[in-house]
Amino acid sequence: NNNIDLINGSGFSHIEGNHGTFFPDGWIWSQCINRFNNASFSLAAGRFEIGLTKSMNFVIYIRNNNTITIYRSTDLDRFQYKIDSDKGYVHIKATSLNSNSYCDIIIQSK
Repeated sequence: NNNIDLINGSGFSHIEGNHGTFFPDGWIWSQCINRFNNASFSLAAGRFEIGLTKSMNFVIYIRNNNTITIYRSTDLDRFQYKIDSDKGYVHIKATSLNSNSYCDIIIQSK
């Protein structure tokens, strides 16, 4: 995929973190939509225990006009992330080897 789509601006967002023991360690969930409803984004991430391993897993859903792209760690997509609650931001880079695409996402609170 040689197309580059840039989605930038403001909209409506909700983000949650790990509260209590019900959610996995490192749990974060976010959902965003721009004010014209032609772009949206969802993120679910957490340190899930699968067998004897405990690894960070991600699902990212991006909709831009009529194009939908989904990144999943369970599909062996690659993720790099930084979560800084003191500065109020989440930065995630995802790369899909299957679809030859990537995304670079920054969610910043104001």
